[in-house]
Amino acid sequence: MKTRPGICQRKRRYATREEADAVAVRADVTLRTYKCALCHKFHLTSRTKGLRVPRAVQDGAVIHTQQAAAMSDAQRDAL
Repeated sequence: MKTRPGICQRKRRYATREEADAVAVRADVTLRTYKCALCHKFHLTSRTKGLRVPRAVQDGAVIHTQQAAAMSDAQRDAL
């Protein structure tokens, strides 16, 4: 899906995928990171149908969602 200029301008921009993933993990809703073809930065979207599963970030290292699900609430909060 192509991002329209008006949508890109309204969204927060992240310099790296890791930075965007870290914000997505802390959100109350499921968010996915994608690279914008217009600004070449990373945005977040709640659209996840048919797309890759969001990743969790731990100490700068990417961990899979299954690993994040196995973590205790205290461990996730520490991220």
